[in-house]
Amino acid sequence: MQSQARIREVWGPNLQEELRLLRDVIETHPYVALDTEFPGVVARPIGNFKTQSEYHYQTMRCNVDLLKIIQVGITLSDEDGNYSTEGSTWQFNFRFNVNGYDFGYFLRLLTGESLPPTEDGFFEVLRQWFPINYDVRYLMREVNPSANKGLLQDFAEELGVLRVGSSHQAGSDSLLISGAFFKIRELYYRDGIDVKSLSGKLFGLGQTTNGLTDSAGRGSATIAEREDRTTTRELHNQTPGPQNQTVAIGLQLQAGNPIQIPPTQYGPMGANGPPYLRTSLVGGR
Repeated sequence: MQSQARIREVWGPNLQEELRLLRDVIETHPYVALDTEFPGVVARPIGNFKTQSEYHYQTMRCNVDLLKIIQVGITLSDEDGNYSTEGSTWQFNFRFNVNGYDFGYFLRLLTGESLPPTEDGFFEVLRQWFPINYDVRYLMREVNPSANKGLLQDFAEELGVLRVGSSHQAGSDSLLISGAFFKIRELYYRDGIDVKSLSGKLFGLGQTTNGLTDSAGRGSATIAEREDRTTTRELHNQTPGPQNQTVAIGLQLQAGNPIQIPPTQYGPMGANGPPYLRTSLVGGR
């Protein structure tokens, strides 16, 4: 039960202990809900953009490359939405001076590199690391078009999913995302969620005719391209992000010594890769 879940705070002194517990729990609870907290949007890309989707991706890319993550929230559950009594939700607190952003920041943590320069490249890397992934906001929008602009808290309340902890805390948000996903599946996808049509859809990127994401069939025309192939968008006096540079990410937990996180030793995985990272969830802000 979500109400019985406890958010485990992770700082420097208990990092290794909590990681060991997380590795044990994930073997039997392979559904991973992710949330990140970051300083905000401080930069906008300069240039011409044929589509709104391209502009949104470049905005995400330059901010992910420029900024440092504040918190990562991870909630683990089994295929029925049950949580382990040993531990279910971890909130990693990082110390810094300071809609796909969750996966964007997580991919940067995993690879130690800047995001790809194009949306196509981003979705290719995303599919390698997260072969099956769902955006809860996208799933909700599919069954309830009025949820188009709703926030995570809004449609969680509509679903009757209660929050544990405080909003805009990565641990609490990841737990809410997990609860919302299983409630949506229970109410609207009783025959199962169609992986082929719904996995990999990130709200706000790769637009289709309904204004949402289509990362599977890349190359099809967006709304803007169908209406006007010459459509461009130009912004002035704004800051571009780094271009294709390799980023050495050094994360520092607030109560501990600096921790260097190199690219993971496991590398990206294919569709038949290890089960513990095969189903991942995000839910917007």
